[in-house]
Amino acid sequence: MILGHGGLELRARAHIVLAKCYLSDPKFSVYEDPSAVLDPLNQAAEDLEVLEEDAAASFKQHRLALDNPYKEEDRFTDMLTLSSEMAS
Repeated sequence: MILGHGGLELRARAHIVLAKCYLSDPKFSVYEDPSAVLDPLNQAAEDLEVLEEDAAASFKQHRLALDNPYKEEDRFTDMLTLSSEMAS
């Protein structure tokens, strides 16, 4: 259920827990079935990479907004500010 409906971070954590479960079972042999551990770990790595890229993109947007606080497209904000100043 978590793997199908959770967010990326939750899914990545669930994949890691799944791999840990296999590794903690003394009857399990990685040599016999390495994909049982590697597949969930690879999926977790992919999910975390997407999260990292999303976070980096968001940071970049915020950084650009701080570096360029005024743009020509912000005329609507200017109109609202002017209107509120006139009303005072």
